Amino acid sequence: MSVRKEALPAIFHSHPDSSAMPAKTDLELAAYADVIYLIVSLRDNSQILNSFRYEGKKFSRITIKEKSS
Repeated sequence: MSVRKEALPAIFHSHPDSSAMPAKTDLELAAYADVIYLIVSLRDNSQILNSFRYEGKKFSRITIKEKSS
């Protein structure tokens, strides 16, 4: 049996009617420490995307930069 080395780099979800910030429910359901959470707000067709790292009990906002080649 081969061992697959897989990682969960990020979790993406949308907030159709609220801002692109973690909600109380996001914190209650978060289960993967040190995973990046990408949240997009679709409120008023704004399509704002924010990124956060879940640190076990809270979210910290982070900036994701494109890797230059």
